[in-house]
Amino acid sequence: MAEMFALSTGIALGLDNYSALTEAMNWAKRDSSLSYILLLDNEGEEFASYNPDSLVVDVAAIMKKGNIVESGGLLHTIVPMKYLDNDYGTLFLGYSLAEMHGHISGNKMTSLYISLMILVLGIGLSLLFSNMITKPIIRLSNAANELGEGNYLVDIEVTTSDEIGILSTAFKTMANRINKTMLALRLSEKKLSDITSTLGEGVCVLDEQGQITFVNPEAEKLLGWKENELLGKKMHSKIHYENADGDAILAEDCNLLKVIKDGKDYKNSDDVFFTKNKETFPVAYISTPILQDEKVTGSVIAFHGIKERKELIETLRDSGEKFRLLSEQLAETDSMKELLLDIITHDLKNPAGVINGFSGILLEQDPTDEMLQSVNDSSNRLLKVIENATALASVAMGESIEKQNINLNQMLQDVKSEFEQMAKHAEMEIKFHSQGDIFINANPILSEVFKNYLSNSIKYAKEGKQIILEIIEGKGSTQVYIKDFGTTITKENREAIFLRQARLDNPAIKGRGLGLAIVKRIAEAHGSKVWVEPNEPTGNSFCFEIPNET
Repeated sequence: MAEMFALSTGIALGLDNYSALTEAMNWAKRDSSLSYILLLDNEGEEFASYNPDSLVVDVAAIMKKGNIVESGGLLHTIVPMKYLDNDYGTLFLGYSLAEMHGHISGNKMTSLYISLMILVLGIGLSLLFSNMITKPIIRLSNAANELGEGNYLVDIEVTTSDEIGILSTAFKTMANRINKTMLALRLSEKKLSDITSTLGEGVCVLDEQGQITFVNPEAEKLLGWKENELLGKKMHSKIHYENADGDAILAEDCNLLKVIKDGKDYKNSDDVFFTKNKETFPVAYISTPILQDEKVTGSVIAFHGIKERKELIETLRDSGEKFRLLSEQLAETDSMKELLLDIITHDLKNPAGVINGFSGILLEQDPTDEMLQSVNDSSNRLLKVIENATALASVAMGESIEKQNINLNQMLQDVKSEFEQMAKHAEMEIKFHSQGDIFINANPILSEVFKNYLSNSIKYAKEGKQIILEIIEGKGSTQVYIKDFGTTITKENREAIFLRQARLDNPAIKGRGLGLAIVKRIAEAHGSKVWVEPNEPTGNSFCFEIPNET
């Protein structure tokens, strides 16, 4: 009986089921021959007892004599309390020898057996109830461990509806909510990653300790780190510990951390970060605090590389210097142009005027002198060339030109006459359709526009065999058309031929560009416009339009 009682108490202690221990002791007390029960822990301290007669039990003396000792009319029994190889202390039982000898009979023995059966049954029931309580608790403990390790899908079996069942249900509900929350968090992080990936900016999120909690793909690309390599790391010590000059940046001076301390934005348009390979790259960034209930809980840093921008600035700086030098050269060239213009205007025009004047006087005295006539004609042409050169130089330098009342019809007749021999040599015919005299306010240099048009048509449209000059006077403007029947200029080149570099850059419009660029400048100086359009069935129509002035 003592061993069975020791076993039951050991099981109860092993399972921390003190109700089962109390129940076992109550059943044992029903034995009238039992005088006392003592339960000692491994330190020899008493933690439970039954001693109705307040007997003095010398535990040390009894233990010295053995496990079963007769002393003082009592039978002392010593049994260790164990469960699953764990020692929980010692059980002492004392039985009255007189009671045992005087009352042992058939009925007493039957009662004893019944008591033993009841005791065993009580222990069994205690163990059953103990398992019903401890197994769910163990399952909950294991589930809590899995939950702590990140398994938010842990399955928790609920088998009862008592307090343990209620606790299990609550725990299961909590695990499900945590799982849903974690899924929502992952979706939120995925959405944040997708959004920040489209920005073209590197984005890092720090907690209030300055540790990295989020890195978007662009930041991974710029820094050379993977997100899992940076999570939990101090951003300052990883990527912002030195400036561009190689001087160390203290944590208290780091703008990436100041934002957490001060709670205000920090911007820098010219700083450096370090990559995984310890290489620096120039960046511009803004660091913004994260506020929760008016408390700074971290920060968001958005940054982008500015290497290309710095290179562009350097290129622009170099270009600016080159432009300055070019401007000086152009200024010097303009000075030379002005000097040349002065030479033409004064140093050439005056002598030519003198020659023209004296030859005219001499011709009046002898009109038949062919040599004097040739000198006079040549000096007239020279004066005209000087006037045109002066006007053209003024146009080239963007200066205003002197205008006068000119008969446009007569100007075109003169130009036609000048080029008829050239056209005849090219086996071409020049036709002139006129509405009569039309007067405009212009400079004689305007004739260069029509000379250039005719010259180009004769050179590059020989296959057309003819050129048509046409004047149309409208209400607000007068238009001149010089039409050829050669190869049609393509649409994409119709504007380009009036640009200075067109002839040099595009072989398809060879020969037309430089002269037509001058034509455009002359037209603009008159408030006019020039253009080219296709002729029917082939060829080109070079056009000029000048406003009518009253």
